[in-house]
Amino acid sequence: MYIERLNEKTCRLTRFSELSGKGFAMVLPADWKMVKDWIENRQSRGLVQDVFPDLSSEQREFILTGITPEEWNNLNMEEE
Repeated sequence: MYIERLNEKTCRLTRFSELSGKGFAMVLPADWKMVKDWIENRQSRGLVQDVFPDLSSEQREFILTGITPEEWNNLNMEEE
């Protein structure tokens, strides 16, 4: 995991997908320190949807697992 502060309220999170193992980055409208602290201490920080209610479900999934919406779409297409 790598997190870069872009400005006061935006960061770029780079993670390896738990699905494919590939590295992906996503720009998030969230404070970098808050994201970093949550990932490093997730058991004691609360549910991702409670800590980051303003993020989309796709953005929260990326924080949790590193899985992008495109990967989910590709997985669903492969299953059909």
